[in-house]
Amino acid sequence: MACYVNGVPNLYNIVCQIQPIISTGEKEDEMYKYITCPQCGKRLCRAELGSNVEITCPSCKQDIKASVDKDGGVHTLPLDSTKPQK
Repeated sequence: MACYVNGVPNLYNIVCQIQPIISTGEKEDEMYKYITCPQCGKRLCRAELGSNVEITCPSCKQDIKASVDKDGGVHTLPLDSTKPQK
């Protein structure tokens, strides 16, 4: 709540209330994890917690399947190894 001094809101209290609302990017980065190529190590993309991604590495042309679990663990596999053998 804003504290009034002589009928005018105290700016310090207003800034202290607004400061937590202003995004510094730290919370946003906690919601994403980076996916890297398991073959060459190139950073490919960011993924949200709980998401699954299929992507091709532009450097080594490896097809990759990646998942980020709710706890922030990143799991990557070459897509070729997930295909059934004929």
